[in-house]
Amino acid sequence: MQTEGDNNQKALSTAMEHFGIEQTRVAHDALGDAYNTALVCSRLDMESGLKGYSTAMHRLSTKAAKPAPGSDQPERVPLEHLTFSGYINRNAVFADETFASAVCPVCSGTTELRRWVNQGDKRYMTIASCPEHGSYLIRVKLRLAEDETWSANRILYEADESMIEYYDTKAAQCRKRSRRRRKSRNKEAQEK
Repeated sequence: MQTEGDNNQKALSTAMEHFGIEQTRVAHDALGDAYNTALVCSRLDMESGLKGYSTAMHRLSTKAAKPAPGSDQPERVPLEHLTFSGYINRNAVFADETFASAVCPVCSGTTELRRWVNQGDKRYMTIASCPEHGSYLIRVKLRLAEDETWSANRILYEADESMIEYYDTKAAQCRKRSRRRRKSRNKEAQEK
């Protein structure tokens, strides 16, 4: 937010270039990236950045999803963005009925959720279906806070056929991995 005035997250190298910082350490190396990040932070207005952090996080997470280059798909605008916090672990997030249920944004009726699909990097998605108004894609990003509690950002989009197809593909991949892991564990148990 403090670089070039737009709402896009920046790569470390882009932020360094913006502030005229010469890269003297190896990129994508823990020590080098930490050093370079500290240099960028020394040029930021940390007080205003920390004050505006929750607003910036919300703006970044709810910006319209850009279609693929050359695609005739319109931008996808979130219909809902909610944040849930204060959970003791990941399982507690999904056990919370308020988090794990969704109402239709059109009629406020109950929706039926398909199973949550783990996309890696603490990201999950599911499809919510309203019998009257159709399907919605729900995306979730979990975060572990400094106080060791978990929070979840949940964003809901109206689902088109391509989104449902994407979900179905990812759900099938997860099921195949689960079956392979189970077979592997069963084989190891039998060998013992």
